[in-house]
Amino acid sequence: MIRAITPFTGFKTEPGDGLHRTISRAVYRLCLQTSDDQYIINKIKPMAMANQKRPLQPREVENLVKMHREKLADPTPEEDRRKRPAKNRAFTETIARKSSLSDLKEHTGMVPIDTKEALKRLYAKNDWLYVGSTMWDCVAMTAGEWAEHELSKFSMIMPNPFTPNPPARRGMYVRERLFVIYESDEPWMTHDMQAGVIMHLRKQMPLRMVVSSGNSSLHAWFDISFAQPRQREEFEDNCHMLSGDPATLRPNHLVRLPWGTNPKTNNRQEVIYFR
Repeated sequence: MIRAITPFTGFKTEPGDGLHRTISRAVYRLCLQTSDDQYIINKIKPMAMANQKRPLQPREVENLVKMHREKLADPTPEEDRRKRPAKNRAFTETIARKSSLSDLKEHTGMVPIDTKEALKRLYAKNDWLYVGSTMWDCVAMTAGEWAEHELSKFSMIMPNPFTPNPPARRGMYVRERLFVIYESDEPWMTHDMQAGVIMHLRKQMPLRMVVSSGNSSLHAWFDISFAQPRQREEFEDNCHMLSGDPATLRPNHLVRLPWGTNPKTNNRQEVIYFR
């Protein structure tokens, strides 16, 4: 897949790229070169389907084309977009050593027993939430409607509520910023190290929930509903500097659903902290 896509898109694949990211990077490059979405789909999809890693998800390529078109339509000039401070591994390691996963668990309150209880305690019944099994098949319903479904097999959620009947998952349709999510995808960050950083960040912003991804990372939900824009920006900058993934800091990024199931590992996405 990587060898097939790289020559005609004219860019190098980053080390460790998975199949989805490889497809995404190729789609993005072609979106810059042509406005013909069907041409891009016709070019990428046959090669993506021929990969030996896994079956292509339904509309995976089409959804990536749509996503990148939406990003490229952002009218904010590049020079006006706020630059985050660089990640600082040395500082992260220093902070991470000051606490551990067991310390984090000792500070928890009563943990919800399942996904329905977690959503009930986090949202109002009429809050519109995107939930799904994978990043490709999330749909929006109210928290009250989701409570009527069996949610244990779902995996992903967008933590901030959207406007009613949102036409797309774009940030412009987020009704209210309730949470900022800290998550690190750095391979050297153990659960104990991530917990140490989370314990440090909770001194700056209220920590509402921590969810295990069912794999290698922790997703920490910080309550920013009361924060002024400048406070939120400074907190997000600190998250990034402490080796946080910038993607989960976006208001409309998918994160792990509390007590859901990770489709790759089949592990439960345990809630290990709740307040």
